[in-house]
Amino acid sequence: MKISKTGKIMMKRFRFLSMSPKLLLATLLILSLPLQAEQDRFIFAMPFSGDKGTHYDIQLGYANDENKKFHIPDDCSNIINMVNFGTANPINLIDRKLWFKAINDCRYVMMLGMNENSQPEKDFVSNYDYFNARLADLPFSSQCKATDEEIFQKQCGEVQDGKPTIRSYFPFLEVLPNDKDVETQECRFTNGLFRGRLVRTDEGIRCQKDRRTKGLRLISVDYTDLNNDSYMDVVLRIMPLGRGVSRFPILLPLTRFNPDTTFSLVEGITYDYLRDNR
Repeated sequence: MKISKTGKIMMKRFRFLSMSPKLLLATLLILSLPLQAEQDRFIFAMPFSGDKGTHYDIQLGYANDENKKFHIPDDCSNIINMVNFGTANPINLIDRKLWFKAINDCRYVMMLGMNENSQPEKDFVSNYDYFNARLADLPFSSQCKATDEEIFQKQCGEVQDGKPTIRSYFPFLEVLPNDKDVETQECRFTNGLFRGRLVRTDEGIRCQKDRRTKGLRLISVDYTDLNNDSYMDVVLRIMPLGRGVSRFPILLPLTRFNPDTTFSLVEGITYDYLRDNR
């Protein structure tokens, strides 16, 4: 079946298929089957109201003024298939926003459903307090110690040794030059919230708290074995905050293989798939 131009744009926008060939094949196999979702497993923001819930109905529009009701999460495989094959063709801003919301929520559902029947034998992730996580424990490169702007962009704006940097993963966060008069502290979430700026220092990236600037909110933590390697993984959904940022969650799938190390990205899922590219 030929993929329409709109379908290609929406696929690119959400980078749903930017994953390893093995996980891509597994996901396509999942998409060909009805999704049997445990509704209370998921947490969503309701359309328009923003209230929290485990499921919702949504009316999605098409180019020929047709509307169809979908139930999230049960209809997620149908929604993703419609995008992949180009039958999703919204024509106005409200339709596009609703489609983008449904697709983002379904990316989350489909990710957790990759190996929903797996039974991990080892778990080094579920005893960590993610709502008060140190960013240093997350899988970001720690080489961002440049105070010079040009060197900083080279070292800290791109992937280093296969790891994303804080700056490349959250490009909407403001970065300040090194300044001894700026009071900084360790970068971390507090009760699921981070508001502040990244500051370049000789010690690496530190943070200046400021509740008025852009930030991050951790909205959910889910546990599953994403790649069927017998180790429990965790999926964080992080919402960008602030004026002008995308209001869609960023997915961060993490794992670790012993309790004393920092987290790493789950093998087989590239950081390009997870970053906010809107």
